[in-house]
Amino acid sequence: MKLNVLERLTLIRIIPVPGKGSFLTHKIFYDLINALSLSEEEFEEFGIKQVGEQITWNVAGNIGREIKIGKKAMELIVKPLKEFIQISDKENNIEQVHVGLHEKFIENKSK
Repeated sequence: MKLNVLERLTLIRIIPVPGKGSFLTHKIFYDLINALSLSEEEFEEFGIKQVGEQITWNVAGNIGREIKIGKKAMELIVKPLKEFIQISDKENNIEQVHVGLHEKFIENKSK
């Protein structure tokens, strides 16, 4: 699935570390977080800078990177994303990135 920098950073913030569970679940979680994380090359390519908790980058040319997401990794994303969107919607705190992630992970999953 093609995800841009903002989508990847947003997912990293939303997906919780699994509590107790199987080795496989934890392995898939860390593989997923590593896949979503930004590479050193991307830091240079997009001029990514972090000051405190604020991360900025040059959005020009950031069409996204293909991230392989298997069935179990998808499960680790969908449930917390649904919960996050429900809470954010009730608080009128939805951002455009959340709409895009909903379309990619929740709407497309149900088709």
